[in-house]
Amino acid sequence: MTLPNSRSQPGTCCSRRTHPADSWWVLLDDSINLLRHVGRDERGSESWTCPDGGPAGSAPGTTTDVLDVLEAAELFRISTVRDDGRPHVTPLPAVRDEGRLHFCTGPGEQKVVDLARNPHVALSTGCNRWKEGLDVVIDGDAVHVTDDSRLRTLADLWRRTYHGDWDFAVERGMFRHADGGSALVFEVAPTKVFEFAIGRFAQTRYRFHRASPDT
Repeated sequence: MTLPNSRSQPGTCCSRRTHPADSWWVLLDDSINLLRHVGRDERGSESWTCPDGGPAGSAPGTTTDVLDVLEAAELFRISTVRDDGRPHVTPLPAVRDEGRLHFCTGPGEQKVVDLARNPHVALSTGCNRWKEGLDVVIDGDAVHVTDDSRLRTLADLWRRTYHGDWDFAVERGMFRHADGGSALVFEVAPTKVFEFAIGRFAQTRYRFHRASPDT
């Protein structure tokens, strides 16, 4: 998959890229079309803002940067919402396939309780360094995957991604551990992706739209 190069126009704390208003790119596989959006001025260009105190000339990363982070990530942090509105955050592995992230969790875990009431989640990954790196946050709804054929494909992907450390069988719409335990599998199609460039202190928001047959 090839992503187009883009040019940035450094300003003070705000960098601007002047792509046509109808520019469409592809991220996280060809099944999802991506429109980069933060805000357009009267000329139809797209603006990019940095937090207060960011260095002059800060520029956001690229779609390639985001893909590199997601490809290299072995651990994500998932945020769900408890019944009383408090956030619940836990680390977990996740795999990427067909433009979606997939994770699994035990049937009695707090995540499953939360998702039964509210499917909205955020999955984040990146680094913990202060001066360099890129953090990526993916927003979307978690959808329970129960098709055994699909689950077998994902189980194979888990084995390849984690070199056999996660080895699941599939039975009755669930992952099964060798010790008899089970796990539910969920997929998250991104609705928004936030990219935070550490050190440069630049932010980018990506908004996703499902591809139509003509795109």
